[in-house]
Amino acid sequence: MKAVALTQTEDLDIGLSLVFFVCDDDHSKEINASRIIEFIEVIAELHAGETAVDTNRAKSIAMEIMNSCQKAKDGTVTEMEFIQCCKKDIDIAKAFLPQLEDFPVYDFDFGF
Repeated sequence: MKAVALTQTEDLDIGLSLVFFVCDDDHSKEINASRIIEFIEVIAELHAGETAVDTNRAKSIAMEIMNSCQKAKDGTVTEMEFIQCCKKDIDIAKAFLPQLEDFPVYDFDFGF
């Protein structure tokens, strides 16, 4: 239940920062695709039940993040890269913060 509570914020930056913190379980300040996939699957299950888990979609989102957002091309993304990538694509952000479906999105800061 802690994972769901962590994602229950209306502030996008705080929510994404908390998601990154949970995924960065080794405190390396980087996360890889497998951590992203695992988090998306857990959130989907907690948010909508076990049948909502779509591993192929989770893998697709993780690969999109890795392919378009990592600067070092080392198989990991930093917190800043992760947050910027999620803010560029609301559908990616919703995979981590499903409650975004419930709130109108007015203030996405795309000026990074």
